[in-house]
Amino acid sequence: MRTVATALAAAFLLVTTAESHLPGGSPRVVVNLLPPPRPKFECASKNLNATELRQLQEVLIKADTSRNANDRSDTDLWPVKTHIHVVAASWDELYRFQREGVIDTQFSRLNRDYAQAGIKFSLRSSGWYVHPTWAHGQGEEQMQQALGKGGYDELNIYLISSLKMKPGAPTTANGYCSIPESTPSHKSLAFHGCMVMAETTIGDYKVDYGMGRVGVHEVGHWFGLLHTFEGGCVPDADGVPDTPPQYGQTDFCPASRPSCPGYPDLFAPYNIMDYAGE
Repeated sequence: MRTVATALAAAFLLVTTAESHLPGGSPRVVVNLLPPPRPKFECASKNLNATELRQLQEVLIKADTSRNANDRSDTDLWPVKTHIHVVAASWDELYRFQREGVIDTQFSRLNRDYAQAGIKFSLRSSGWYVHPTWAHGQGEEQMQQALGKGGYDELNIYLISSLKMKPGAPTTANGYCSIPESTPSHKSLAFHGCMVMAETTIGDYKVDYGMGRVGVHEVGHWFGLLHTFEGGCVPDADGVPDTPPQYGQTDFCPASRPSCPGYPDLFAPYNIMDYAGE
């Protein structure tokens, strides 16, 4: 339906342009009926320096070795206690998020995409709130203190209106998430979760990422995964040996793109920890 509507809008635009000057010389206003271009996805999660990356790897190794492989079979899923909070800027927006079922969409997408990694999310609580500043990324520490559930090992996701009030966030940011620390600071304990634009679970002209995978990307950071383009062309800079070096992010959905000097091009370059579209 969206394709048909876009085609019709383009046809109307062509007709209007053709008639922009009538025989009598009277100008005619040309109205662009096409929807605005969709913004690129951008993540506001922190980029790590070499020391922070090394510390993160130590945290992940410790967490992995603490799990007793003898106690789990190949069919077992690692359970993650999850809490999802929807924070809207107005009651009308909150009612819309409820109608769209943003919690169910995000939760089901997490379980579908992470099941292949042996991870299962268990929804322990959810809530709906209206707060005009929290809904736009301001005051996350206060929000976490008021709404957050569980300990440092439990996932809190905040589906919000935008990040336009978050200090330092890119204008196109769709979400961000905390990254695990071996010894969490007071600030890290004050906010240890993910903030995700609720629109990214709905999908319309405002976003090109409406299948819930922005949330999947941000939760990847919560697990300790970094962007695939972390460190550019330095091998293994993202801490994952089987991802090739990658200069810069991947935007939208290209069939292929250059990698780095000395490396073959990336074909169908879709990785949830990149920026490629859904």
